[in-house]
Parts: sequence; C-alpha cells; structure tokens
Amino acid sequence: TVTWQDSSPVLAPAGAVDRSLLFKVTNTGNGADVYSLNLLALPAAGEDFAVTGCRLYLDSDSNGIWTDADAPYVPGSNDPSLAAGASTQVLALCNIPANAVDRHFANVQLTATSTTFSGSPGDTKPSGDIDGVDLVLGLTGDKASDKGIYQAGNVDYTFDSTQKITDVSGGGVPQPGSTIEYTLIVHGNGSATGRDLI
Repeated sequence: TVTWQDSSPVLAPAGAVDRSLLFKVTNTGNGADVYSLNLLALPAAGEDFAVTGCRLYLDSDSNGIWTDADAPYVPGSNDPSLAAGASTQVLALCNIPANAVDRHFANVQLTATSTTFSGSPGDTKPSGDIDGVDLVLGLTGDKASDKGIYQAGNVDYTFDSTQKITDVSGGGVPQPGSTIEYTLIVHGNGSATGRDLI
C-alpha cells in the first residue's frame, strides 16, 4: 500500500520551491519484496494548478521531514526493499508555480510497484521467490498508489511547539494530576484571518 501521511493539504505560497509531501510505502504481503517508485505531478484541472520539478527522496533518518540525510531516490539503484509487514517513508519535493492562485490545489501521485512480480490479482508465478516458492498476487496486484495535495496560499508559516510538565509535587514528571502547558509559536510572512482553538 501507499498512503499519503500529511494530515491536510500542504500550504505553500506561489513560487515556493522544494515543498515536501510525506508518503508511506508498506509491504502488506507475506514475503519480502522490492518496490520501484514513480512520482507523477497530475495535470492542472479547472482552476487548480500543476506543480513542477518533482523528485523523490527516501526518508533515511525516518523523521518525516526533508533533511540533508535523506537519500535521493534513483530507480533501479536504491529501490526500497521491505520485509513482510514492513514500511518505509518517502518524501516528494515539488515546486509551486509563480501563477498558482490562493486556495487552489495541486495533486501529486506516488505509485509503488513490485520489482519481483506484478500483474492482476490472482496471477501466479511458479517458483517465483528466492526459495522457489510460488507467488500469488493479492488484491492490489502488487502495485499501489495514493495522491498527496498541495494548496497555494499567501501565508508561508511554520509552527514550533514546546511543552512544560508540572507534577503535583512541583517537579516535571508526567503522572496523574500533572499540568501540561503547551506553547505554540508561529513563524512566517503574509497575513491571516480567523482563529481556531483546539
């Protein structure tokens, strides 16, 4: 399976570069497999826009954000190899066009395909794995995809959060009865209206 991991469309101002989307690729089969990845910026439709310059990175440090530690994905060279039930995170980086209109969207699709065997559900490959065991394709045909979403916006921001724990004895140990104070700091430019309290 491929699942987009961001909780909401990734907001970016027109002209922004290297804005990332986070995906997870999971081997839901019962044997090890290797997957090739393909990233596609979907064409503009209606008033929505298309992103440009997209490329993939493997989330080598597993922190969910793009850093210098993350390896560029090179098809056929570092295809993710996953044990049964294992997963890995992948980052898609794309550029927002300068003419993107506020509050409009762009879609990017990540597809993972087995390099061992893919086709239609139920297809078989006799003695297909390294131990000579027959392979049978499940419901996905060993190919899956999901879409991530960008939203153009004139506010470019990031959140920093901290928390302070005060326990019943005045220390900082989390336990029943403790108080947790959260501080959210917004860094950015542009203007925003409205307020949500959570």
